[in-house]
Amino acid sequence: MELKDYQKIKDEMIEADRKRDSYFKAYEDIAHLKDNMPEDWIELGWIHWINSTDPYDALETGVRILSTVDPKVTFQPMASDLSTRERANMIEKVLKWNFDCANSRREETIQGDMMRSALLYRAIVAQVIDLDWQIQALEFIGANTKRWKAMRRYGRFVVNTYNPRDVHVRRSGIMPECVLLAQKKSAKAVVDEWGKYCNKDLKKMAEDNITVTYFDLMDYENHVNWIEPSDFGGSTIQIIPKSDWEHGLSFLPWTTIMGGTTLEQEEEHKYKPMFYGINLSGQWKTQNMAQSLWVSDVLARASYPRYAEEGVNEAQNTEIDYTAPDRIAKVPMGNVLKALPPEQGDPALKEVNDFIASQVDKATLSRILIGGNIPSGMAFSSLNLMTQNALGVVKPAIRLTERAVAEVMKLFMLWSEQSGISLNGYGKNKKRDIGQEYIIESNTIDPQALYLEVEMMPDQPTDRQSRINAAAIMVQAFDISKESALEMVGISDPLSLMEARYMEKMVENRIQTIMDTERMRSQMQVQMEAQAITMQMQQSATQQMQPGTGVNPQGGALPPQMGAQGEMNRENVTGQSFTGEELATMNEVLG
Repeated sequence: MELKDYQKIKDEMIEADRKRDSYFKAYEDIAHLKDNMPEDWIELGWIHWINSTDPYDALETGVRILSTVDPKVTFQPMASDLSTRERANMIEKVLKWNFDCANSRREETIQGDMMRSALLYRAIVAQVIDLDWQIQALEFIGANTKRWKAMRRYGRFVVNTYNPRDVHVRRSGIMPECVLLAQKKSAKAVVDEWGKYCNKDLKKMAEDNITVTYFDLMDYENHVNWIEPSDFGGSTIQIIPKSDWEHGLSFLPWTTIMGGTTLEQEEEHKYKPMFYGINLSGQWKTQNMAQSLWVSDVLARASYPRYAEEGVNEAQNTEIDYTAPDRIAKVPMGNVLKALPPEQGDPALKEVNDFIASQVDKATLSRILIGGNIPSGMAFSSLNLMTQNALGVVKPAIRLTERAVAEVMKLFMLWSEQSGISLNGYGKNKKRDIGQEYIIESNTIDPQALYLEVEMMPDQPTDRQSRINAAAIMVQAFDISKESALEMVGISDPLSLMEARYMEKMVENRIQTIMDTERMRSQMQVQMEAQAITMQMQQSATQQMQPGTGVNPQGGALPPQMGAQGEMNRENVTGQSFTGEELATMNEVLG
């Protein structure tokens, strides 16, 4: 195929999306608050035109919901053994690391841009560039890679998100077959991207700061790009020579997630983003008119007369001293000054304005999420229920963003498999694996088995509590594994968390064992000391009860009976004589 053949394909793809793009442009005008006063109103002179910011506020609130939420990556292992599950967890960490690196080179996060695109167009388009592959290819042909290596310092991959109005996709019933980027950009940007391929004419345009229309078309065989002549009056400039058209990739490095329905016959009605209803019905235009009339009416009545002066003295008027705090009015003799009631704005205009505003609110995003219309004294449970219902409006956009992020991460792995350069990442958890390197060898990646899911739910404390309760019940009632329960709660790496907890329990058990051992030793020491004291006291008492050496017959002394000098003989002890007669006491003998 020649360049003219690809230009013909380009024209067909742009024409097929013309009505779609007109609707996309209308959604952008609403988001950018572009609406003009009707021409016949301008002549009235008293109307102050106001564009309602309600759609803009709804869009920005929806973007904020996901712009800072970290994606929870789940890579489906192909077996249930522990080593396969551990490898799946490692892959998840590597993909998350590279995604974070790709975010570090951007002003807005990838997920933030994707969420905005999902809300505004119900479509997400992104291109993934592997800098390692680009550097390898340029070094092979001897080109200068200094700029590419400078880009590499921010990470291996570049993720460019595009306005879906600038991207056209030709699809079969199975998959995207061809992707066309048609974009207004500066010639300098084109030269910066394709430096070695740019001729002197294009470089001269870059020096003159000329804006051009850039076309980049890619299918499964060729990659062709060029500049159309309409912007500068010259001929078409082809950038990549035909000899280099064949890219050799087995995939398209594009993520083209379109959330439209196939039930609609007309292309412009297949996409139903947030502003679809208010644009098609004209509600936003009506809201601007009602709000402008109501505010203008109030402003016009602001200069109504406060007083009416009546009387026969027409030669003099009442003088009011506005410099004094009490504002004394000097009424001429014969006149009377009457205060007039303030004029009220047209209640019908206010009612219409409130009604249209509520309709726009219902069609876009509830004010509960934006931060308004919360009744005083509302119970927390009621507010939580209303918040959950309001979040339901953005769930389709969240699901679309999750799919797009998952596709981007799949492209990381496809690039690694294609280039033969392994994919690496590092642990970021300060308690478990910070600084640890993880490597996915390129030859272990199976392009046919990349089953990857991403979850990006807003961090609502009540949601988290509900998940924890449900997971606890599942573990107790249905005996599911703790690993599955942790995944339900939202833990991205349950195995590492469980390993860390097991290690903590082992350390706690070891410390407890040491403490128990020391406690037992202390108790035994106290008991032994107490027993020693008791034994010493018993020995001392025994020694006091034993006779001394002077009355010990074994030591050569007299028996105790004899040592008592007769006081301890048989007769004295029993009180009887040898023959059994009672002995007289000493008093009786002396008596």
